[in-house]
Amino acid sequence: MTAATLAPAAGVTLSGSYELLLTYLLVMARLMAFLVIAPPFSGRMLSMKVKGALAAALALPIAPALASEARFADMYALAWAVVYHIGTGAVLGFLAMMLFAAVQTAGDLIDLFSMFTMSQLLDPFSNTQSGVFGRIQRLIGTTLLFASGGHLVMLQGVLRSFQVAPLHAPALGETAQLLVRDLGVYVVAALEICGPIVAVLVLADISLGLVSRAVPSLNIFQLAFPVKTVLTVALASISVSLLPAAVSLLVDRIQTDMGVVNRLLGG
Repeated sequence: MTAATLAPAAGVTLSGSYELLLTYLLVMARLMAFLVIAPPFSGRMLSMKVKGALAAALALPIAPALASEARFADMYALAWAVVYHIGTGAVLGFLAMMLFAAVQTAGDLIDLFSMFTMSQLLDPFSNTQSGVFGRIQRLIGTTLLFASGGHLVMLQGVLRSFQVAPLHAPALGETAQLLVRDLGVYVVAALEICGPIVAVLVLADISLGLVSRAVPSLNIFQLAFPVKTVLTVALASISVSLLPAAVSLLVDRIQTDMGVVNRLLGG
């Protein structure tokens, strides 16, 4: 096809083929869908302008290598390609979000069993209600993700998808089964992180119930909150100490499953 020329008001002339421009926009659509959903890029920590600029920058070195494939028979094929790229980025982002959410879910379970859910406040980063330990676990997990380079591993996974999943949309494989299987991994990971504290708090509930049965005149509700607060704060370090290994395992699982999803979406 003929070349497209763009001359901005500043006097800089940009030229390139329509195939290259179309490829660039499709690649950017996949990257943008991933960045909007996947942690730690999701939420309000990064504005949409920053996400758009990051997607545009990452698409620059990828688009020239794929420009020769940007030939579509009609507008329906092009529209389906746009949907395919947005869906591919969304699936990869959802996979990363679901597995990494185990970190905050572990903190939410601690809040639930320790009655800290009564002090829920709006988390400005995720725009959701969260308890004290849920927010702490999320912040520590995000810090560990950046410190260990896990965010680069996620970006590497989505960039590698362009080598496996082409511009044209193939038939979907068994992606849904993989997401369901990872849902079980997410639940198990959350329980492993918060397991020791939750077990102690459950035993504390049982003990308080036995005390209530033995001494009915005792106001067990006034006693339960300070007892569980002391236990939770005293044992919080156990959950935090499990986070580095948990985040590392989750990032490895995300990287592995991204490769599987890329092969499935690649047909």
